[in-house]
Amino acid sequence: MRKIEDKIVYDTIEEIIDPSRTALVVWDVQNMLVNRIFNRDEFTNNLNFVINQANVPIFFTRIQILPKRFESPARLYTLSKLGFDRTSHTVTKEDFDFAVKPIQLRQQQQQQEEEIVDRHTASVFVDRAFERMLRNAGIITVVFTGIATEFGIESSANMPQTEGFIL
Repeated sequence: MRKIEDKIVYDTIEEIIDPSRTALVVWDVQNMLVNRIFNRDEFTNNLNFVINQANVPIFFTRIQILPKRFESPARLYTLSKLGFDRTSHTVTKEDFDFAVKPIQLRQQQQQQEEEIVDRHTASVFVDRAFERMLRNAGIITVVFTGIATEFGIESSANMPQTEGFIL
């Protein structure tokens, strides 16, 4: 670690992902998305391994769909491309359940925190609550894993609120 001007710069991977200032974000591992991937079992097994090895706070994001009348045309279009146009598919409660269960996975290792962050937008930083939680806990490194990452994680990483975080 070194200081350049008034900024701390971490030099090694160990410094960057130091558990005292790192969190893991498990992105949108809900059945409606996970059930559509070709390697579902391999994906969930690998994700279970990562979650069980993590010694950091874990945030599970959960996408929430607004009632159709209040949903944006862009989101309705995207949902229809995913097969959730609400005319050819009935969206069920099970679609929104996690394919990887946050609490069940870690009952033996209850020392780590787990939070569920509900989202109505692509970025987890649009509602500033997630950012406040990270900053208040002294977390500066955020490691993302999950599904549909090219939408939400990219959107999250490009938000102005991420200034000062290592994503």
